[in-house]
Amino acid sequence: EAAVNSILDQARVAYEADDYETAVSLLLPLADTGDRDALALLNTMYWFNAAEHEAEMNILRRYVDNESPAAMLVLAEMHRWYFTGIQDYDAALALLRPLAEQGYAPALFSLGQMYAYAQGVEESHETAVQYYRSAAAKGNTEAMIALGECYRFGDGVPSSATTAIEYYTMAMQQGDPRGADKLGDLYEYGYGVAMSFETAKAYYLREVDLGNIYGLVRIGDMFVYGTAVAQDYDKAEEYYQQA
Repeated sequence: EAAVNSILDQARVAYEADDYETAVSLLLPLADTGDRDALALLNTMYWFNAAEHEAEMNILRRYVDNESPAAMLVLAEMHRWYFTGIQDYDAALALLRPLAEQGYAPALFSLGQMYAYAQGVEESHETAVQYYRSAAAKGNTEAMIALGECYRFGDGVPSSATTAIEYYTMAMQQGDPRGADKLGDLYEYGYGVAMSFETAKAYYLREVDLGNIYGLVRIGDMFVYGTAVAQDYDKAEEYYQQA
């Protein structure tokens, strides 16, 4: 883990120095294995307006030509969203489907999203769930959280708070702070469980432990809006200042 974090830190330094060549070369070997943090940094580097920068795109395309799964995924994700300037659902599907057939978990998750949001395909939450299950079985925490949402809201599966909790917990246990945030949210608002400030707070603090300071904001918000606890602006301020 320390070695991975060192590589991620080196990649961030390179990215902040606009050295895409070094940053991409550091990140792709990790991202090709499905590493969540490496993929997140790659997406940060490329999603927003990178299509306007031909040199940076050429670096990515070179790795796509060499069939790097992560490079293909990043380019596919760029084709999925309008804000990148190169939205093209057919191109995204052409990149994602072969990766999914190879069992690359992030691609399985992305295909599930395309069916959930009707991006170039007919909307089908049932099909989305199938892809999410395949990705989650390979350890993809985004898919675990997506399955939790499906069971929470009854999208493509019968609504079940119990099953939603199981998937959120799986993601949290894999180190994804979003799983803890989702669990906190369930107990804050009493979705399918008894409303509990202490339980919600415990999950939000676990979110912080897993690296997302937003958990402190969530606790502060509970005091501001009086959800699951008496309204207390002074307490809210304490947590906001910690964040």
